[in-house]
Amino acid sequence: MALTIHLLPMDGQPPAFQVTAPLLQVSPGGRTSLGLRLVVRDAETDPEELSFDLRKPPKHGVLLRLMDGFQEPMATGDTFTYDDIKKNALQYIHDGSSVWEDSMEISVTDGLTVTTSEVRVEVSLSEGQGPRLAAGSSLSITVASQSTAMITRSHLAYEDDSSPDSEIWIQLSSLPMYGALLRTSGSEVEELSEVSNFTMEDINNKNIRYSAIFETDGHVVTDSFHFSVSDMDHNRLDNQIFTVTITPAKSPPPVIAFADLITVDEGGRAPLSFHHFFATDDHENLQGDAIIKLSALPKYGCIENRGTGDRFGPGATSDLEASFPIQDVLENYIYYFQSVHESIEPTHDIFSFYVSDGASRSEIHSINITIERKNDEPPRMTLRPLGVRLSSGVVISNSSLSLQDLDTPDNELIFVLTKKPDHGHLLRRLIASEPLENGTVLAHGSSFTYQDVLAGLIGYMPSNSGIAVDEFRFSLTDGLHVDTGRMEVYIELPTSDTPRLAVNRGLQLSAGSVVRITEQHLKVTDTDSDDRQVMYIMKEDPGAGRLQKVKHDSLEQVSVKGPIRSFTQADINQGQPVLSAYPGFPELHPQ
Repeated sequence: MALTIHLLPMDGQPPAFQVTAPLLQVSPGGRTSLGLRLVVRDAETDPEELSFDLRKPPKHGVLLRLMDGFQEPMATGDTFTYDDIKKNALQYIHDGSSVWEDSMEISVTDGLTVTTSEVRVEVSLSEGQGPRLAAGSSLSITVASQSTAMITRSHLAYEDDSSPDSEIWIQLSSLPMYGALLRTSGSEVEELSEVSNFTMEDINNKNIRYSAIFETDGHVVTDSFHFSVSDMDHNRLDNQIFTVTITPAKSPPPVIAFADLITVDEGGRAPLSFHHFFATDDHENLQGDAIIKLSALPKYGCIENRGTGDRFGPGATSDLEASFPIQDVLENYIYYFQSVHESIEPTHDIFSFYVSDGASRSEIHSINITIERKNDEPPRMTLRPLGVRLSSGVVISNSSLSLQDLDTPDNELIFVLTKKPDHGHLLRRLIASEPLENGTVLAHGSSFTYQDVLAGLIGYMPSNSGIAVDEFRFSLTDGLHVDTGRMEVYIELPTSDTPRLAVNRGLQLSAGSVVRITEQHLKVTDTDSDDRQVMYIMKEDPGAGRLQKVKHDSLEQVSVKGPIRSFTQADINQGQPVLSAYPGFPELHPQ
């Protein structure tokens, strides 16, 4: 499906040109070229004089314009030219939301007539269904006039979760005008036609080339070809455009694709030396005003220029173009700073660049960065009360004791027992199939790992004291950080002689009032337990007030969430539970 814009002159003559835009197809969070096409029907109409205006930007994504190797987001009222369309400089990026369509409005004018039309975007909500553009693939290449360049994955690459590269097909729908697409196989060279296709495996094997047969006469010329991408499940991505920039036959700056790997500590810095950008130390061949321009910024760090103080990357505030002179590299001013590592543990980053001397530019190349993790994130611990029957033990699992630590292995997260349980024992068995009672009793100061917990080796066995509540305490360390924890244990006692509710008169409180709960309001008796053993355990908090307990001349919260989750009949006899109603609420009637 294609969008067609007809501009009708005032004299009623047939339109001088026609602009079409295909339906854009993109996966959630993915990107695609805008793909506008222009057909001129009047020799007097100069396409370069047309002006395109973004009247209404997309709601669920952004339209980016590539300028001097740097992508800038476009806002309402921003304009672009026919030259931007030829260079494939406009790309739509989806924001990753769950909507299934988007749109934008673009106006076109020749100075006399203005027409506004809608460009529609279709979002495939099923991620992983069909091919998608790979990260770092520019869908463009720069080739010197009357020379041939290899198309690699940095130029053209698509991924598919269900298909190997040998089954991801590139089907040509139009050919370049000023050059030829070639496929090599050994010593044989085949020129591709409009019905030809090739696979991502051909790209991987460096079998696809573009040959610039056009003489530019000293000018930069833009070429392109259109194609679709399909996989082995017949999923199809249409309306893809690849742009070729043909430069004059003058040699570009002597930069070579260089795979020198940079390694940096998490949160650290690493200098970017001359050999990271160039394959030799030959400085003489470079123009004095040659600059390095960043075409894709790193995701987990910044490029710093210590000479100027500029930063380019996440969180950077500089509005300057992401570039720096080669002289700053030679003077060791340029660094990569690994700045994004809070709550995540990245292991790899990448940025892309090209070199320009003002008259010509190199191809885009990428530098890979390996990030060495370090232990800078403390473990996060979640505790839930442990329930156990008096007649049996219970294995402690990660549903009661859970840890999250991105930079420490489970077997290096160490628990040390600082307070043993009073009415039972902590046990560690050698294998999960061994009976819990055969395990070794853990004494004060004993240690175990989180891996032991995940493997089901740690358990609690109650004694026959008849006490319904127990606890044990421990410290936790990842080798650097230390935390403490308290595990509550609720023991289900035999129910042969169950407690009996003797008094439950309820309470009536007005808003903002406070009342102590005594045995005249609530009393439970048990023939084989004294009042200190009769335990009330919170299952639901008051909705319009709060329950507290007098402890050491102060009030502590009694709640399902803690810190105190229970109280005894002896506490009630002493009037220690206190119920207060929130001001402004209707009367509170707890039962």
